[in-house]
Amino acid sequence: MLISVNAQESQRVLPFSKNWANQLAQSDQMHDRLVIKFSEQLGIRLRQENFVSTQLDDPDVQQQLRKVMTLISQFNLKVERLFTVSERVLDRFSQNVSGQLNKSVADLNGYFQLVWRNQPVDLNLAELVVALNRFEVIEVAYLEAPTVELQSALLVNDLVMPGTTPLLVQHQGYLKDAPIGVGLSGAWDTPGGTGSGIRLMVYDNNYNANHEDLPDLFVSSGVNPGVNPDHGTAVLGILGAKHNGLGLKGAVYDAEIGFQKSATVVQSHADLLFKAANYLDFGDILVIEVAKKVNALGFECPCNPTQANAVPLEFYPAEFDVISTLVASGIVVVQAAGNGCVDFDSVVFEDLYGVDHSGAFWVSAGLSDVRAPTCYANYGERVDFHAWGESVAALGFVREEEEPLFDKGLNRLYGSNFGGSSSAAPIVSACAASIQGQALTKYGEALAPAELKALLLSNAQPQIEDFDRPIGPMPDVGTLEL
Repeated sequence: MLISVNAQESQRVLPFSKNWANQLAQSDQMHDRLVIKFSEQLGIRLRQENFVSTQLDDPDVQQQLRKVMTLISQFNLKVERLFTVSERVLDRFSQNVSGQLNKSVADLNGYFQLVWRNQPVDLNLAELVVALNRFEVIEVAYLEAPTVELQSALLVNDLVMPGTTPLLVQHQGYLKDAPIGVGLSGAWDTPGGTGSGIRLMVYDNNYNANHEDLPDLFVSSGVNPGVNPDHGTAVLGILGAKHNGLGLKGAVYDAEIGFQKSATVVQSHADLLFKAANYLDFGDILVIEVAKKVNALGFECPCNPTQANAVPLEFYPAEFDVISTLVASGIVVVQAAGNGCVDFDSVVFEDLYGVDHSGAFWVSAGLSDVRAPTCYANYGERVDFHAWGESVAALGFVREEEEPLFDKGLNRLYGSNFGGSSSAAPIVSACAASIQGQALTKYGEALAPAELKALLLSNAQPQIEDFDRPIGPMPDVGTLEL
């Protein structure tokens, strides 16, 4: 007999309920895709354009699966696996993680997406979501909101002027000792403190591969054309700008830095996050620099309206399950918390972050002169850390009407005011990489994500203002001893 919904939920706590999915589907915002997650116990797979259960030979299950496919066909939609990596690869990865933890992890092969490209714009997807969520075989069906860029910059003339760029490290205040910065410059004197032996993978849209101070990447999946490259260039520079006597200095300049381009409207973030993690080992770090804009949350953000209601990717179940599995495997995941005035302690999130936890580090944006949130910072008890969210010197990022630190063309451009959780996340990621490098040097192995977080929190600098909007403490790795 089919396992009841209540029985399923007793074994797997859903951070994203069917009721919640139905409510979001009926909002008036645009959506990128419709995702279906089938019940964990059934092992649903797509075989010759039909859903089948690989775990339970039950007439009830088979009948429901046929009805699901019939319903989808009535909307003339195409069914695809959400992940492009093979079933075997996903199953093997999940089995390895489960064996290490001695408990099950999410069945990532149970995710599918419905594609409506070239379909009428008045397609009633909300009706389909509600109908799909009536089936017990479906854990949840939901519509996914579009991705939002967490910062925007000014495109400048790409003329490159000859000459020598001066050293600009004096403008990197976030590297300084506490209480001003996070103490990374002090940590450089400790063996491994420059991130040696550690890999960081940046998940972002684009970057300028020709910038003179960009770190040499150990891998890059390419870029998303048409997206301003300044954001990704700035993030890569914070982490690993070359130690070459000019321009800026990467916070962990001895670490290996890689780049994974983020998903577009025809791709899944869950799929590409998994692919990014294939380059990482235990203790390495995945830095997520894109978010989802879920207008149905209803938060207003007068000081940053274009990013209002921006939330981390793990707001959605597929990304949550991938990130949770990666963290369980020992990969440190750091997510920009968003810049949309979102209160994660709001009743809106009661069922989303109170019952489960991915283990990823959430990082919000703080002011540069006092440990308090910026006006647009996302906040709540779920946020683990904050770091500078303003006045961050960075490669290639200059807003309109701002003066650059140095400008001799696009490939020799240095800005003075990169910010938001976009700057805070790589700063905290660098702190994590510095400690991991020290642990690797001293003990021969890096720390597990939970151990690393606890260690960083043990020596962190507490928030000192605006306590109604908690953004977590700011790390201090300069005085942290392993």
